[in-house]
Amino acid sequence: MAKNLQPAYVAMIKSALVNMDKLAVNFAELQDYFYGDNADVIRQSIIHPVAKHYNVAVIEGQRKAAGTYVLDKDSTNYETAKKQLQRLTAKIMEPSKAKAEPTPKKRIDLVAQVLKYIEGKKLTDKQLAKVKAAL
Repeated sequence: MAKNLQPAYVAMIKSALVNMDKLAVNFAELQDYFYGDNADVIRQSIIHPVAKHYNVAVIEGQRKAAGTYVLDKDSTNYETAKKQLQRLTAKIMEPSKAKAEPTPKKRIDLVAQVLKYIEGKKLTDKQLAKVKAAL
C-alpha cells in the first residue's frame, strides 16, 4: 500500500519537518510525486521518516489499523510526531500550483457595454441599426 521512497524524497521529508514552522518549504516535488494518491498511501509512505525524525517507534497496526504502520503511542514524542504527520500529509495533498487550474479572468462583454451606452444616446433608428450592424 505504501510507496517505497527514494532517499531523495526521504531527505525532502526531513527538510520539510525541520522547516515546517517557517512555511518556507517547497512541497511542489512531493506533491508531484504523490499526485493522485490518497491520504492513506501518503501517510504510510512518509510515516517512517517522520517517526525517525521524532524518535518515535513505528509498529504494525491492530484491529481497524491492521495491515498498516502506526506510531507507537508509548513513545515520548508521539503527539508531536502524530501532529506533524497529519500536517505533512495534508500539505502534500494540497493541489500543486503547477497542476492547479488557472483562474479564469472575468470576461467583459464589450458589446453589451457599447449597446448600453448607445441606447442612452439620442440616435435615430437608422444610426442605431448601422452601429449594431458594425458590432
